[in-house]
Amino acid sequence: MGEMAGRTTTPIQVVPRDAFGHDADKALSALRLALGAVLRALPAEARSAAELAKLLGLNRKIAWQVWRIADAEERSPLQVLPGPVALEGFLLACAGEGVSVELLDEARAAIRRFDDLAELHGGDRASLMTLLRQSRGGRGEGAEWGEPGHEGLAAAERAAESVRRRAYQANGEIWGIQTRAYFASAILAPGSMPGRLDDLSLAGEMGVRRLRTEAVRVISGMGFYSAKARKADAAQFPARPLVEVDPATGLIEPMLPRFTSARVRAIASEPDAGQTRVELVESPVGLRGEVDFVLGQHCANVGQQFATERMKRVHFSVHLYSAYSVCVHDLLVHRDLWAPGTIAPVSRVYSGLRGMMTSQASRDERDILPIRLEVKRLGAGLSALKNAHVPNYLEIVDWACERVGWKPEQFEAYRCVLMYPPMPCTLVMGVELPGVE
Repeated sequence: MGEMAGRTTTPIQVVPRDAFGHDADKALSALRLALGAVLRALPAEARSAAELAKLLGLNRKIAWQVWRIADAEERSPLQVLPGPVALEGFLLACAGEGVSVELLDEARAAIRRFDDLAELHGGDRASLMTLLRQSRGGRGEGAEWGEPGHEGLAAAERAAESVRRRAYQANGEIWGIQTRAYFASAILAPGSMPGRLDDLSLAGEMGVRRLRTEAVRVISGMGFYSAKARKADAAQFPARPLVEVDPATGLIEPMLPRFTSARVRAIASEPDAGQTRVELVESPVGLRGEVDFVLGQHCANVGQQFATERMKRVHFSVHLYSAYSVCVHDLLVHRDLWAPGTIAPVSRVYSGLRGMMTSQASRDERDILPIRLEVKRLGAGLSALKNAHVPNYLEIVDWACERVGWKPEQFEAYRCVLMYPPMPCTLVMGVELPGVE
């Protein structure tokens, strides 16, 4: 086929995959060296950010930011990079203390190179900072930040949580729904069949409130499978509600009336990927219409107790579709299920933009979001389960265990807490199954 008249063909420019990281490292190194040279040229030595602020008459925050950037040992200076106006103010203060024009011009040139980096890779400074946070703190990169608890890693995590908090506030305004806390608990004990385990599942949303009257709230279920969607599984390992629900109350199974606000009314919606969705109706807006609800069910012999050639891990998933200020994900393991200390649960967050992760076959490592999570081993018994986000959590767990004849003191607990989870996403806690003893 011949070329169209008057049409110019533009060759495709191939950009190396690591181009941004390479350019960012060069720009940061140049900025670090230039600012360090300016600090060394001051007539009086400043041994701390506080001394620098006093010497130059600077705002303490700006002095601290410049100090962190110039510090060769600081591994996360990009988290504290001041704006161009603040940097120019620092340089003018240094000029007043007699620092040479040559050194100040070199520093300004380094700042311009950093601004060029923003224009080339980010489009603007705000987008550049997002790129820097993601490239330094994302999965597989940023290992140079060291072990959890390192100052640089902590700064990155605080910045990421701040972004998610703003998203929580924005999503509440967009969708008209906010929830104070979401919790999900998988409570495991030996089943009646050899090599199988029972799963007592609890999930709840505390402090659900509408921000506008027409907003629709659909419960994000946690493993409450419908018989229509999974007939084979439901027939072999039926999920049983913990209590029968009187339809006249306006609730439906597997909701727990004891822990659900009296004014809650719900209707069943279509099953989504095997999970029953429940839509809340008729609640006022704001705090006066705030409601709590809890769901619970017991699945006997539903899981595998030990690893086999085909199955080496078990996963407990929470699908999050709404704006929550916090998600608390617990795993409680009976002392007779696995020997103490033989499991080490790991949690990850998967994006729901390409669809929720409904099974292990649908799990794609590319969907893992760069959110660092820690699963804490809490210990055994009810007292270990104290949950500031869900004040009546101990009562809920105690009541549910009593319904199936279990004693909470026989369970060891593990917990993962995610502040301001993104939406939509799936929070997954995975456990390597031990072998048969």
